[in-house]
Amino acid sequence: MDKTSSTKSILANKWRYIFFVANSVLEVSRGIATLIHILDPPAVIVGGGIMEQEWLVSRIALNIRRSFQLSWAIKQG
Repeated sequence: MDKTSSTKSILANKWRYIFFVANSVLEVSRGIATLIHILDPPAVIVGGGIMEQEWLVSRIALNIRRSFQLSWAIKQG
């Protein structure tokens, strides 16, 4: 395997990983948003070691807020 094909392989795996993480964050966000829509809790507490990742928590919160903005816009429209 030459250097060029090795670099392409590394980049391909990197993009697969990025896609996997982004998709997983979106799915978790949708799941939490669905539970909020159904149960209407006063608060949502999410735990576990993965939640120590600040970038992850902020991304999930942003996606949840966006889902509520979209549902509000659909109801108003």
